[in-house]
Amino acid sequence: MKIKNYYRILGLESSATSDEIRMAYKRLVRKYHPDLHPDDEKIQRVFGEIKEAYEVLGDLDKRLNYNLLLSKSKKLMDEVTRREYEMNKKK
Repeated sequence: MKIKNYYRILGLESSATSDEIRMAYKRLVRKYHPDLHPDDEKIQRVFGEIKEAYEVLGDLDKRLNYNLLLSKSKKLMDEVTRREYEMNKKK
């Protein structure tokens, strides 16, 4: 399962403060609001992703759980990459 990178969607680093998250969200909403682009489905999808990212990162409890999930996912990917490296090294 691929995890969306909400920080990347909002154009932020994972160390962003609550104020930075809120400001990035407001900036992107002004740029991608569906009312400004009524016939553009791509913009509407982007707007939905922005909204989803803010719903998670804008809530401290959800953000902490999301960060934990990202951390576990990264550790798992690091382990898979290490195993693949070792298997290719033996060939």
